[in-house]
Amino acid sequence: MWEPDAQKPFTSTYMAKSIGDLLRQFWAGQLPNKAPREGQIAEAWVRVAGPEIAAATQTLRLTKHGLTVIIKDPLVREEVRYRAAALAEALRAAGFPEIKRILVRG
Repeated sequence: MWEPDAQKPFTSTYMAKSIGDLLRQFWAGQLPNKAPREGQIAEAWVRVAGPEIAAATQTLRLTKHGLTVIIKDPLVREEVRYRAAALAEALRAAGFPEIKRILVRG
């Protein structure tokens, strides 16, 4: 039967960081602004969609159904809607198999 090490506190050895530690890191600016997967999708979006579309993109959000893209410029938004299937396929090829479709909003 498994027993915790008596020499080390259970919380620091076997569990996640405490909320106090996370808050100290947050206030010190040591936590990343984005989740790792969101940062990866942003980098892939620039490569797949191109720098012009990426510059016009305000928000990228991974959902269980795919990728939601928020673009305020109506011309760029329509271009992304037109190319949505090809962009989704390119993102799947870039390592995001969960992206089945791209939903474009303004």
